[in-house]
Amino acid sequence: MSRSKAFNFSGRFNVTMATPCWCSVITRCAMRRNSFPIVSLRLSQGCAGNKGGSFASPLLDEQTFIGLGNSAMSVKRRVPIKPGYFTVPEDPQEPPRLLGSRCMDCGEVYFPRRAICAKADCLSERLQDVELGPRGTLYSFTFVHMPLFGSSNLEHMDGYGVGQIDLPEGPRVQLPLAGRREEYRIGQSVIAELDKMRDEGDAEVVIVRFRPEGEAR
Repeated sequence: MSRSKAFNFSGRFNVTMATPCWCSVITRCAMRRNSFPIVSLRLSQGCAGNKGGSFASPLLDEQTFIGLGNSAMSVKRRVPIKPGYFTVPEDPQEPPRLLGSRCMDCGEVYFPRRAICAKADCLSERLQDVELGPRGTLYSFTFVHMPLFGSSNLEHMDGYGVGQIDLPEGPRVQLPLAGRREEYRIGQSVIAELDKMRDEGDAEVVIVRFRPEGEAR
């Protein structure tokens, strides 16, 4: 049986949610760039009425709610446009990492993942999965003056950037760039971020792109 549970944070806003005999505790509270407070709640079974402690729910993952006055809006879960290429952190402020491979015999690092080392004098099948980035150095870039294919994001309607980024682990990757052409210069430090492509049901489909480091969006 579900019941409504209201939470008050310093008298500034309320988060109200229905839980089937779970209670909630705050795990994070941060101000995002849009000035809405972001509060993460972790749900835990069998602790109704408990006012403190750390809990882990066997049935529900961490959910994030945005306080808007005295109302609340649940943020959609983010899913990668294609699994196996980058991480999707639970914390929306944590940058994603690219998923690559490292040869255990010669040390060569690849993106995307490989099953066999591509070096002609190695060709080892002993490769391990590694996380790459999230920072890199901009090697080259261009801007495309047409909408990003498959995207319903209004930001992509006027075109998008494409950059070649040298990762500190070795690979040079080619991925979309955020923002405008004048924000970029060869050799600058860039950092990965997730970008919404479209909505699919209760999920938000995201891609990974890079932006100038130190310029939050």
